[in-house]
Amino acid sequence: MRELFPIVRDLCLLRRGPQDLPYAPRLPLWLGLALVALQMLASGLHGGAGAGLAGGIASVLFLLGAVYLLLALRGQRARYVQTASALLGVLLAFSLLALPLALAMGPRLDMMHPTALQLVLVWPLLGIAVWQLCAIAHVLRHALEVPFAGGLLLALLLGIGNFALVQSVFPA
Repeated sequence: MRELFPIVRDLCLLRRGPQDLPYAPRLPLWLGLALVALQMLASGLHGGAGAGLAGGIASVLFLLGAVYLLLALRGQRARYVQTASALLGVLLAFSLLALPLALAMGPRLDMMHPTALQLVLVWPLLGIAVWQLCAIAHVLRHALEVPFAGGLLLALLLGIGNFALVQSVFPA
């Protein structure tokens, strides 16, 4: 487990690829559970732990299914465990990084009347979101053997699909 943290850090810094993770079939499960627990914690602090649990599970299952489908379409199913682990590790790392800022913003961001604190905090959160998108694109680029632009497009599509799924099933 100790060797996992430097690899995830390097994935986030675009220095390593998913192939650098050990082949551990249970690792995506544990990382997915940790990500769902973190989502539930964040939602619970804002009064919606049940929606956080359901949304977190739906989000992780969507990501795992979409990655499997993409790898299968490219004939790279053998890379699934490491790619899923890499993506979930990156998402967990960025979620932990963004959590204090998101909690400081408060439960709701009123786009028409944001507070001064929300106006200040939205910029580092935006930076974290862009950095996360690049890290996901980096992982997908390595796993699918596509150019970075292709990985970026796929990362955007995964993010949009994930958001649409969670918002349509759990609109709160």
